[in-house]
Amino acid sequence: MHITRYGRGIKKAAIIITALTGFIVAFSIPFYTKSMLDTKVGYYSISINGVTVGAANSVNDVNEALANARKKLSAQYSSDVYMNPDIEIVEETRAIANRSSVDELSDDIYSYLFDNVLEVERNFDYTLRVDDYTVTLSSLEEVEDVLNQIVEQYDTLSQYKVTIASSEKIDSGYVVNLEKKSESNQSSDIVAAAIGGDGTTVNEATDVTNGGITAIEFKENVSIIAVPEGIEATASVEDALSQLTEEKTVNESYIVAEDEDLEFIASKYGVTVDDLVKLNPLINANTILVEGDIITVPAKETILTVVTTKQLSFQQDYDVSPEYTDDDSLSKYNNVVTTEGTTGQRYTEANIVYYNNTEMTRSYVTVGMYVTTEATPASISVGTLSSSSFTRPLATSVGTYKSGLFDDGSLNGVIWSVDSGTDVLAANDGTVTKARWYSDYGYVVEIKHSDGTITRYGYLSELNVSEGDTVTKGSVIAKTGNSGAASDNELLFEIWKSGVSLNPLDYVNKN
Repeated sequence: MHITRYGRGIKKAAIIITALTGFIVAFSIPFYTKSMLDTKVGYYSISINGVTVGAANSVNDVNEALANARKKLSAQYSSDVYMNPDIEIVEETRAIANRSSVDELSDDIYSYLFDNVLEVERNFDYTLRVDDYTVTLSSLEEVEDVLNQIVEQYDTLSQYKVTIASSEKIDSGYVVNLEKKSESNQSSDIVAAAIGGDGTTVNEATDVTNGGITAIEFKENVSIIAVPEGIEATASVEDALSQLTEEKTVNESYIVAEDEDLEFIASKYGVTVDDLVKLNPLINANTILVEGDIITVPAKETILTVVTTKQLSFQQDYDVSPEYTDDDSLSKYNNVVTTEGTTGQRYTEANIVYYNNTEMTRSYVTVGMYVTTEATPASISVGTLSSSSFTRPLATSVGTYKSGLFDDGSLNGVIWSVDSGTDVLAANDGTVTKARWYSDYGYVVEIKHSDGTITRYGYLSELNVSEGDTVTKGSVIAKTGNSGAASDNELLFEIWKSGVSLNPLDYVNKN
């Protein structure tokens, strides 16, 4: 073939272009490959217990998928799911990656967790905590059985039951509830208890109707927590029951209530009066207690205490206050019962709080709902005859007692209503220190006696003595009237000593 000069030029150009292209390609391939390998594809993988489960575009997608898988897993179980997986989320830099959507990754995680739970599922024991005391049993059913047996010791009518529920606040924790049984479940138990004679004895009263328990609770804080099997030594139901109900005697303070005496308190705690005296060195068997006194008592204490409130109706003895009548033929403080009173009976209702079987407080709902036997008062004659050296400033049977300091607090003495012009007698021997008009007293006589006592006679109409005169007991010193602040014809009589007014009726007879 003949190649022209023009053709040779074209051929030469083609060869040069081919050579340059080969050179460029050969030179560029290493750089292109390196650049391509250095390009990172951003995604995140998740592994559980060292096994890669899947991957997603972002760490947020992985966390969302994990949360969804956990929710789905929890929904498969009626109780708590126990497991401890090692979860790791890692940022990856591979050029080629198999990434899932959130839903796809969630399904993969769920499948792995589900299989893992089935493989590592463990058994649990249950620790019952009563304040700081603990005892561990093998199942929740055993814990419930122990608590119900304790409650049944005090719930004789079988009104309540113990139930256990998962705690919303404590992981692996449970709460204890005391719930009232339905009426249909109680009826046969109540009949059986009535036939068997079960009931509550009420001190100083005859029990009529047992209204049953109106409230029940544990005194201590009670809770339950699940622990892996074998971590704690477990007790049998019998051993746990024995531990929680074993009685120990502890000394505690007791506040005396109204009308309580040593004998009543000793009976309440099942001891003797001598036992109480030994615990309280400042009292003896004859000590009279008053409301508010604090003494030490030997109380029975258990680890778990059942607090019950019972509303009881019972028939109770009652008495009424005596009727008093002044008797001038009897000396003061020499009272005589002329007619004995009789004790009545009435129905009463009270709320009584017990710690186990020990009564702690009693509050009356109704007192004397109705009376079956009426009580009658005793009649007592009260002696008014004074045994002092003073005599009444009026003759026997003269004047009528009206009022005095110790009746209404408005006077420093006593007043007798008496006709004007009646003789006023000196209450004792002495010297007249005042015989004149004296403010609200009107005409007054004042006598000082040998023991320093002063007697004062006011509202007079006529004075028969002068200041400085010596008088004898029973002598006439004045006439009654209505002078000064008198409201009528009357006599005001006062006794003073060291500037203090005394009650004249402690020294002279009223009538």
